[in-house]
Amino acid sequence: MDESQFKVLKEAVFVSYPHLTQLFGKSIEEIGTEYKVKDGDTPRTLIDTNVERSILAEIKLSGEFDDYAINAEESGELGEGQKVLYIDPFDGTSNAQIKLGMSVIGVSVAERGVLVGSVVLNPFEEKIFYAEKGKGAYFESLRFKYPFPLSTDLKANSAKERFAWVDAFFNKNTTPPKLEWIRRMQESSLIQNVRMTGSNIDYSVKIAEGRGHYQLTDAVGGYFDLCGYNLIEEAGGKMFNLEGKQPTPRDQVVAAVANPKDLEQVLEITRDCYKGYKGFR
Repeated sequence: MDESQFKVLKEAVFVSYPHLTQLFGKSIEEIGTEYKVKDGDTPRTLIDTNVERSILAEIKLSGEFDDYAINAEESGELGEGQKVLYIDPFDGTSNAQIKLGMSVIGVSVAERGVLVGSVVLNPFEEKIFYAEKGKGAYFESLRFKYPFPLSTDLKANSAKERFAWVDAFFNKNTTPPKLEWIRRMQESSLIQNVRMTGSNIDYSVKIAEGRGHYQLTDAVGGYFDLCGYNLIEEAGGKMFNLEGKQPTPRDQVVAAVANPKDLEQVLEITRDCYKGYKGFR
């Protein structure tokens, strides 16, 4: 990726912002909620489809990604290739129905199966976050447009100080291993505090910002849920699958740590809890 491409992605998520704010807080009927059976009855609204359409239009108009395949969550795969853009137009859709401002817009870039870039917009905090492999992670205020470096929290040294952001999707498949994971993390004195607000991408942003210490996602639907990977990695943390490697779209479970020294312990707990896990669907 080059600087002009990153600029396009930042602009694409920014111009989609009004499509979200115009509908957020409206009634379920007004936002047109429907449920995707093949994706475990997860919801889709007009926010998702309108934001995605806006992002795709901006990217196409720029011409900067003509040689990239595009995999957008709502419209599906639009091409194939070694370089792919993954677009999650509104991660944390369920929050719109209860007017909870805890959702984000995310775009990630993969080249030859390796995640190399992330751009995430938090419309409620008016911040845009971005990272490129080997070049650091940053955020900007939508008002001031000045980059500030991101850094994970490496100083918290007791369970009372540390927080885990945990996937909020509960069903018969996810509930038993998820609750076991929380219990094991507490018994290991890694955490005392858990937060669930509905957006896995936002959880990754929180880790990269130093506003959390662990992340568990057990309803991974593809690279869409991994848009924060480069943010965490470039800010000093680690995100990994059950093999301890970079997550891929085939993975059902992903964890992250703010401090890399915790990786092996958290990986062992996660493997034990999700042994034999068939996925959330």
